[in-house]
Amino acid sequence: MRKLFYLLILATLPMTSIFAQDQNKIVLPLSKQAPNWLKPYQAKYHVYRGGDKKGSVKRLLAQKNDHWELYTQSKLSLFFFSDKRTETTTFTFKQRKIIPLSYSYDVDNSFTHKRTTEFFDWDLKIIKGRRLQKGSWQLPLKKGISNPLSNQLLIRQYLINKFPETDKIKFSSPLKLTLQVSSKGKISSWDYQIKKGEKIHTNLGEFETVKVIRSHGSRRTLFWLSISHQFIPVKIYLEKNGKEQGTMVLAKLKINQKQTISAL
Repeated sequence: MRKLFYLLILATLPMTSIFAQDQNKIVLPLSKQAPNWLKPYQAKYHVYRGGDKKGSVKRLLAQKNDHWELYTQSKLSLFFFSDKRTETTTFTFKQRKIIPLSYSYDVDNSFTHKRTTEFFDWDLKIIKGRRLQKGSWQLPLKKGISNPLSNQLLIRQYLINKFPETDKIKFSSPLKLTLQVSSKGKISSWDYQIKKGEKIHTNLGEFETVKVIRSHGSRRTLFWLSISHQFIPVKIYLEKNGKEQGTMVLAKLKINQKQTISAL
């Protein structure tokens, strides 16, 4: 029962920082630096298990003064067990690359309270991390390293670059993508398989998708990313030992504070 809550937000699931700028450099407004696909959006997902609704997840991608923030909050309940989680990453976009700056993950449920934070110091080339009641660590910081939340942005960026014309997406065979991810005091390779996805039916309508699969031990995470919405997730499915742990389905989407899609 508790596994649903410990696994669910790992697939998807605020901390703010001010970063000094060199006064001798000319810094373009963030809106001019960012690519077209990187647009602020708000999304809400319903969480199901065995067809029954168990909670909801909210996700927000927003521009701050000199950086971006991707924020996720989940609220789940099952009988007498309740679980609330927040996950945040801040990052910049420079030279066509997503540069992570910080990461935080908070868990507050009926049994425990946990907090993990990481800071990416690009001057010293060090990742500084800490887990509540578990101690701290330092890891070498190299180009291309992401965290459990910013890696999802790297997948979107990879697909945008791979398929600039979304009406011509074809797969002769599945694609493979490997990302280096800093998580829980170590850096490891996260391997993904990417292929044409099924049409996903939601209360918002049908979505043509690309499917992204990550297998890790006895677990699998499946993402269905909307082709017509810059590969924003519309469905996420979690599995352990061949059994469903949880399914997230898009219920509302608002992009760039202009385009809104919501269920009736």
